[in-house]
Amino acid sequence: MGNNKICVFLLTIIICCVPLLLNGQDFRAAYVDFMYVPEGMSSDYVTMEQEIAKPVHQELVNQGKMVSWSLWAIPFPGGTGAEYHYATVRIYENLDQIKSAGDFGDVFESVHQGENLDELSETIWKTRDLVKTHRLFSWERFADEELTSPAEMIQVVYFKVPMGKVEAYQNMERDLFHPMHKKEIEIGKRAGWEGWALNQPYGSSMPYSHVAVDLYEDMDQFVMDYDYDAMLEEVHPDKTGDYMTDVFLNTVDMVRIEQWHLVDFVQAEQ
Repeated sequence: MGNNKICVFLLTIIICCVPLLLNGQDFRAAYVDFMYVPEGMSSDYVTMEQEIAKPVHQELVNQGKMVSWSLWAIPFPGGTGAEYHYATVRIYENLDQIKSAGDFGDVFESVHQGENLDELSETIWKTRDLVKTHRLFSWERFADEELTSPAEMIQVVYFKVPMGKVEAYQNMERDLFHPMHKKEIEIGKRAGWEGWALNQPYGSSMPYSHVAVDLYEDMDQFVMDYDYDAMLEEVHPDKTGDYMTDVFLNTVDMVRIEQWHLVDFVQAEQ
């Protein structure tokens, strides 16, 4: 394929993708920054986020330029060999908010007016390395109505979905697994579920294309024991566990599962 055709192809993807999301009932974009924290610097890093970065994000939320910001600890695999140890997530609900992401520097100077900005910047950079930033778009979410703030614990499941199977993957989630997840919310086993599609960076070389996020109020809810087979029979009386597994494995490749623990957050008033 020639360079001109490649450019047209990529531009078509970008142009087509955004209107589809905007036409949805719940447009949400997530900017996820993955952080590597040097050995022994976790406490300093968290303090930096809470005392230097958090007030800036709070002001951006106050100005309507962001829906929320959250800080998450990712304990496993951990150690100096881990790719990252923490993640921050910024949520935007429209394109104007996304465009305002570049206002961070100006708001930073405003919030920390009168302080030594060079020293603050040095503190930011010495406590962590920004490994990568990914942008994802939400394609579906539902949660317990009583959940008004981020869940204390989430399970992040990374999927590789072939380009030709995106619709099949989403239909599989909606038809087979969403009824199960909603039943789990009903019985108190989980707090919610979110489905995200990776938008940037994009391409077949990426290790994942979609993320499913299981929301839990706390660790007790996550480890809560329940009869999965009985629930499956109630929700899908014509389906077996083997059938559910086979459909899943024939549709997606599960790349990795991570457990994230909430450290801090700011959000717009509900």
